[in-house]
Amino acid sequence: MLAATLVLFISATPSPAATEAASAADTTALLSMTPEELFVRASSAELQYADVLEPARRILVRRSDESVPYLVTRLHTDEPRERIALENLFVRIGAEAVPSLIEALGREARREDTTRGARLAAYVLARIKDPTAVTPLVGLQDHEGWKMRSSVADALGHLGGSASVDALVELAGDPDDSVRKAAVASLDRIAREDPGLVRDGAQGTLLEALDDRFYGVRYAASDALGRLGDAAVPHLENLVETAGARTRQMAVRSLGLIGGRDAARVVATHLNDTDWAVRAQAIESVMRAGTMSRSVQKKLRTLAESDEHPLVTARARAALAGQE
Repeated sequence: MLAATLVLFISATPSPAATEAASAADTTALLSMTPEELFVRASSAELQYADVLEPARRILVRRSDESVPYLVTRLHTDEPRERIALENLFVRIGAEAVPSLIEALGREARREDTTRGARLAAYVLARIKDPTAVTPLVGLQDHEGWKMRSSVADALGHLGGSASVDALVELAGDPDDSVRKAAVASLDRIAREDPGLVRDGAQGTLLEALDDRFYGVRYAASDALGRLGDAAVPHLENLVETAGARTRQMAVRSLGLIGGRDAARVVATHLNDTDWAVRAQAIESVMRAGTMSRSVQKKLRTLAESDEHPLVTARARAALAGQE
């Protein structure tokens, strides 16, 4: 009885050759499918499509002249897996998809029900990094939807260039907090690659952003100014002497990021600032420098022993411990 059962089990189990043949047949069947049918498989989480997921994607990429016109019609989908699949497919297709994406960007941005498609198109264009996308994106900087303006700001930060910087300067004055943050963060991103471009085109905007009502904007502006080098030091020094506490705090942070003798001199003068948050930030900035003069160490000992705020005393002690 056991032997008979074993024979039945073995005979019912497909051989490796048969399984391989079935998989080959499934893959071959993909070649006759439409882009819509292929996309169903390329974006699916169904187990039945697991073996054909990547083959379907490769065919869609290889046949971009057929697939792109269909894929752009799915940009507005609210299905997360489809959106991820679209993003990756378009990036793999690359420059060949850009004209259709730019056309779809404008069309989807004019929809009254949702800007999901336009925002995804902007994100994909940013990932492809084709400079021809800058002009149509700049054309949407005044879009009525804050989500669209935020997506434009983010995309321009990836694309870079003077036209992007000019548009981001405008967006940094947007009434929406999230848009301003995206714009300033994008200026920071561009400054990583081309600090001179941002220094010449947006330094004044970034200095103003240090006093923004939204902390995220102030912090991103501080990061960006910290990348602009010694040329920004005199402007930051003026701010720490004349501005309010929240601006002084971020200016001191930027000076710490810049480093160097002039920046360190300005930072040291604010170890005795009247605002505890500025004092705490000044300590963090001098700690970043590593080595400290005797006068700075003396100020730190005073703060560690007698400052009224516990964060200041804790940071001062940590800074002194780092010098031992």
